[in-house]
Amino acid sequence: MKYILLLGILLLASCQNTPYDVRDTGKEVKAFPDYEDVTIPYNVAPLDISVEEDDTKSISVEICNHENVTLLTKLWNGRDTHWDIKEWHKILEDCKGQTIQIVVTICKNNGEWERYNPINIHVSADAIDQYVTYRRIAPAYETFSAVGIYQRDITTFDEYTVTDCNELQYSCMNCHATRNGDSEDMILHVRGPHGGKNKKKGGKQKNYNTKTDYNINAFAYAYWHPEGRYIAFSTNTTRQLFHAGEHDRIDVFDGASDVQVFDTETDSVLSAPHIHTKHFENFPAFSPCGKWLYYVHADSLPVPQKQDSLRYVLCKVSFDANEGRIGEDIDIIADKRAEGLSLSIPRPSPDGRYIMISSLKYGNFPVWHPASDLWMYDIQRDTLYALEKANSPYAEAYHNWSSNSKWAVVASRRTDGLHTRLCIFHIDEKGEAGKAFLLPQRTPRETEDNDLRSYNCPEFEVNRMILDKGDLMKFYDKPLDRESVH
Repeated sequence: MKYILLLGILLLASCQNTPYDVRDTGKEVKAFPDYEDVTIPYNVAPLDISVEEDDTKSISVEICNHENVTLLTKLWNGRDTHWDIKEWHKILEDCKGQTIQIVVTICKNNGEWERYNPINIHVSADAIDQYVTYRRIAPAYETFSAVGIYQRDITTFDEYTVTDCNELQYSCMNCHATRNGDSEDMILHVRGPHGGKNKKKGGKQKNYNTKTDYNINAFAYAYWHPEGRYIAFSTNTTRQLFHAGEHDRIDVFDGASDVQVFDTETDSVLSAPHIHTKHFENFPAFSPCGKWLYYVHADSLPVPQKQDSLRYVLCKVSFDANEGRIGEDIDIIADKRAEGLSLSIPRPSPDGRYIMISSLKYGNFPVWHPASDLWMYDIQRDTLYALEKANSPYAEAYHNWSSNSKWAVVASRRTDGLHTRLCIFHIDEKGEAGKAFLLPQRTPRETEDNDLRSYNCPEFEVNRMILDKGDLMKFYDKPLDRESVH
């Protein structure tokens, strides 16, 4: 009888299969990540959350449509949701253009249920590209032993290794770029004693030694011409600078930098004396029409002594793809030096309407600047403005557009101020950004706490990125397996 009574007490104190006698808290639920009032694509992977309320034994979570009709309810032991991908996609498909609500009800350890205010999520009818490719690397500067290029399926949680340092003789992989989001045309920069560029065009790979007698260094920061023959790049002598202050730990600067164009048909480099100067030019990008070459420019100053006075402006110069010629006239189209700001990493939208750009206090490497933000240059209106909803108090480091110009991805330090994580946000018809949200993860809090690498240099793709690993390994094992540019 004593054991039966004890069992009854335990059953009464435990959570039932469905919430009962629920108390409304009237409060916002503490959960990670923060998905309140975000706009998401209808084909994105499930937005799993980790509930962080104290005294949580299990959770019941329901999804409601804009008419407050319950579409799906799930009960999980512990603090994490784990939505079924097919069920999730079906709900988002049915709710395009609407707002859904995620309602969290928590069972406390004493068996009582508490309901929290709904999390409102806007489901856009704009699809997002299926894949995003990025580099993973340790967040500090001492080592690159864990560096690699990876591709994630945004519609699921599947991740694929493109290549990593184990395959490439522990070389440091830096920049990768695709043409119009098509992985059949891509280029990968690898540093090290046998470093260079691996180009894949039309599915065929070719390896280059891109250091020449008239380049200050090998190609970096590549950007494809939309027609595929040309690739803009910069050559840089990059150094690190260490601060003694509390907030700014490290900076990266160029002792010299130039912008040039590579012709993939003749394996030759195009340059222009009015760009190939003693001043600093960096981060080139072709316009979607192919007629303009954008880049950032700063007047030459002694570095690192005057690094905190080095401020870049956004420039453009014409480009003739038929003649393979860079134009003569350089226009400064965005300049924030009078406001004490430097501009970096211009990325034109595929529809040709906007240029997204980083803004920071000085220099052109925003990843190490906590105050760096994303701005937008409206080409038609000739205006530059901050993307306030997409920004955070921490560094927004590197950004790119989806192929339909409706979504952007940025590497942000917003979660802990140290690691860069990939965040996605929507761009509306007025060129305004929605609130950025973390790329969805399973068990997001556990992933955030245990993943000690940073994610950077993200690019959207419409297809899988697959490289010939044997060809890559031969390339970086023997310097003779590379062709030289001229």
